[in-house]
Amino acid sequence: MQSLNTRIFIGITVPVLLALLIIGVALSIPRTGIEFVVSENHLVALVPISHDATDATETKGYRAEEVLLFQTGGEHQVDYPADTQFVIEEPDVLETHTEMRTLMHSIGVLTTALEQGTLTMHTESGSYALEANQADITALPLSFWVQICAGLAALIICILVWLPGELSPGKYGFIISGFGYFFALISAGLYSSRELFIDESLFRALSLLNTFSTYIFMSGLALLFWNYPRVLLSKRTNTLLALFPLPLISLAAIPVHDHLAITIYLPFSLLLLIPLVGMVSQWRSNADNAKNRAVLRWILFMLVAITIPAILKLYAPIPQSVLLVSVVFIYAGIMIGITRHQMFDIERWSYRLWGWFLGGLSILVVDLLLASAVGLSQEASLVVAMGIVGWLYFPVRQWAWKRFFERKGNYLEEWLTLSVPELLGQRMDSSQPQQSELRLRNALSAVFRPLKLEFNADTPKEGIFGRGSEMVIHGPAGQSIRLLHPAEGRHQFKSNDLNIGRMIVALDTLITDSLSARADGAREERQRIRQDLHDDMGAKLLRLLHRSQPDDKPLVREAINDLRILLHNTRGQGEGLQQTLMRWREEAVSRCEDHDVNLNWQQSHSHACLSAGAIMHTGRALREAISNAIRNMSRPDISVCVEQQEGYLILTVSNPFQQSSDASENKGEGIRNIHQRMEQIQGQATFRTHHDQSNAIWTVQLDIPIEVMPHEAL
Repeated sequence: MQSLNTRIFIGITVPVLLALLIIGVALSIPRTGIEFVVSENHLVALVPISHDATDATETKGYRAEEVLLFQTGGEHQVDYPADTQFVIEEPDVLETHTEMRTLMHSIGVLTTALEQGTLTMHTESGSYALEANQADITALPLSFWVQICAGLAALIICILVWLPGELSPGKYGFIISGFGYFFALISAGLYSSRELFIDESLFRALSLLNTFSTYIFMSGLALLFWNYPRVLLSKRTNTLLALFPLPLISLAAIPVHDHLAITIYLPFSLLLLIPLVGMVSQWRSNADNAKNRAVLRWILFMLVAITIPAILKLYAPIPQSVLLVSVVFIYAGIMIGITRHQMFDIERWSYRLWGWFLGGLSILVVDLLLASAVGLSQEASLVVAMGIVGWLYFPVRQWAWKRFFERKGNYLEEWLTLSVPELLGQRMDSSQPQQSELRLRNALSAVFRPLKLEFNADTPKEGIFGRGSEMVIHGPAGQSIRLLHPAEGRHQFKSNDLNIGRMIVALDTLITDSLSARADGAREERQRIRQDLHDDMGAKLLRLLHRSQPDDKPLVREAINDLRILLHNTRGQGEGLQQTLMRWREEAVSRCEDHDVNLNWQQSHSHACLSAGAIMHTGRALREAISNAIRNMSRPDISVCVEQQEGYLILTVSNPFQQSSDASENKGEGIRNIHQRMEQIQGQATFRTHHDQSNAIWTVQLDIPIEVMPHEAL
């Protein structure tokens, strides 16, 4: 597998070299400056006015004249009657190979005579000695540029899909189809955008390339539809399908039958059925997958909108070059499907890679355009171009290079500044491995900014792989940490980065150990205080209980119970929800009995755990809510409802209240304490009133976040 930099270099170099090669071939095709068109089954030449000053029909600087014949001249003079097939866009529309070879040979003879300066064109108004002019870029027609741009667009889209790597059979088929479409389009663009003349051997080669590329395009679509979204073919079958165009092209190169319908169109039609059957098979096999069905509907929509009308000639009389160009919208639609439906499982981080690739390609294109402009300009234009390059282009390119490509050094103060806040920013809890992994992930991401970071259970060898595109280090728990493409794909890993990664892991371990030691010390101190309270305060309260009067004993018992709860909470550990609710219910029943109040306690069973802090604050908030209900009730009835909803424990205390009381005004020290206690555990307290028949009901609702746990863990 190539490194990321190698793939980007190939992805930029291949389109640029192919574009230069195509433009070079186009410039090698001779041109006379005369445009040949077909009008009412006659070959008409649009002769520029500068060729002659005789009176004729003028159309935008051209004079239209019907061509009678071409005369080659020289020792072997041959007359070729003007034939409308000389300007045919696509030779494959002829019926037989003999007609196609004859046409190519005739055009080749005329081209040779033109290059030798012995070709004469006879029209109704006179004769013209045709000469091959020195072609330049400005002489290439618009149809050529449209086709080459469409082909390059499809090619670049396929390269973007190829860049992230990990080719699947479906992705491989998409890339093959893009290359086939590119070569089919540029070969057709070269001979369809000529004036009339083209070398015979070049014409034959481009025609064969067009046919072969069309087969490759269909073969790529077949691989795509049979292997995406699900792989439906074996590896051997996919290989045969990819090689299937090779025997088909031999039918066109060495025809076994003279009719093109047998050697070209019939194989093409059979090859067209393969992707169509694959599409139907994919639709049936993905009946249970809504996402894959959405992708298939999108692809089917693009095919129906572009391919089917083109095959059925519904766009006639639009030129065939326009029909070929319209296929590029299929690739544009698939690119939209990639960003919308994440086709080919391309992850979001690849979009940054695409931006880098397109940015580098655009800089290279600007360089080539400026070089072309300077090469074509006169002396004054050269001075202006150099000024533009020196004052505008070079500063902008230098800024872009420093901004996106230049590697910044990871010095000690830099990576410490980036990593330490991330290591200390998260809540430290050695009992939760997820917290430790999150801290380490954030720290490594802040320092290296990789496109992808993975934690794996296996422990491969540490090091830098893929020519700097991948780095593997060992985590504190023995797991492996895999980082891909640092600086968001702009740089490569260096040997120093491996040491920095190890130091970040060691620093995380050191911070975790120090905080664990601090937690152990705090736990030991709480244990000492708890023992002192139990031995001293507990003993004194028991003595006070035995010596107090009968009316004071309930208050002493309540103080002893509060001490017991305080000692339990200082352990710093949570407990099961059912056990906690049982203690709260016993306390509420005891308090209501002391005041001759009827308590209606309802609770649902759940498997959850409350932290020690949540137990303490919730218990005291519940106690305050019951105390407030006892003080302001209009009749001796209190209801407590306990239920669990979406990660929260819901405690609701309701009682009929006195209309003259201040309970419903959300004021008072007790209500403020309830609010504060809920805020400390990230919960919420809600106070409201409503009317039930003739009674006004005061309700306090406590929402406490809980952690759901398996039943066997409680």
